[in-house]
Amino acid sequence: MGLTTDQVGAPATNGNHPADPAVATVPALAFRQVTKVFADGTRALDDVSLDVAHGEMVAIVGPSGCGKSTLLRLASRLAQATSGSIDVVPGHLGYVFQDATLLPWRTVQRNVELLAELAGIDRDERARLAAEAIALTGLTGFEGHRPKTLSGGMRMRVSLARSLTMRPRVFLFDEPFGALDEITRERLNGELLDLFLRERFAGVFVTHSVVEAAYLASRVVVMSSRPGRVVAEVQVPFGYPRSPELRFAPEFAELAGRISADLREASA
Repeated sequence: MGLTTDQVGAPATNGNHPADPAVATVPALAFRQVTKVFADGTRALDDVSLDVAHGEMVAIVGPSGCGKSTLLRLASRLAQATSGSIDVVPGHLGYVFQDATLLPWRTVQRNVELLAELAGIDRDERARLAAEAIALTGLTGFEGHRPKTLSGGMRMRVSLARSLTMRPRVFLFDEPFGALDEITRERLNGELLDLFLRERFAGVFVTHSVVEAAYLASRVVVMSSRPGRVVAEVQVPFGYPRSPELRFAPEFAELAGRISADLREASA
């Protein structure tokens, strides 16, 4: 995306971060003893407690079916917890799904404008917001294209740009790059980090890839087999920005090995 990182570590002034340090101590997203039991009796989550701070990227890994995606659906109010509480900082919440979920009859520009349109924002303003998001996600020049003419990676960029128009304070990512080839996935990982450093939203990134989790996040949360519980939290010692070469460093391999060991134990 070509974004600058000169704002890394600086106080946020773009509205995505509380200016008052006292407010910043309140988590952007907090799960408190959250349990989810579906109507058929399936216990998906059991007593999950987790905080995500303002400007923090947290990755969640765990066995298939452990409730990772369910956590995101609960945070976005697409589903309701059976017990416990979920607190989200006021403001727009961004959500990027496993599929780009684009409207095939709309152009890139019109797909990116969708959330602003649904929010009742006037045409000129939503066009301005969309133009900013399109530029941030490297889509300039593709405004008139329809989804069927785009690669998988480009479609995911459109999905990301659509959420960016509303300047979310909390961003949820549900394996958005899981279906992409490795080269595209690595490139989008780097572009997402650039975007994170610029916007400094609170992010939760669900993935099956330990390498992806360790590369993107400042903290990796490991969940158990169903019913999902938080069984380990691993701090990532590497600062931002991160170069692609970090993945080949011995220290990174050691960290990924530690997370993998926790994941194997959680899956047993």
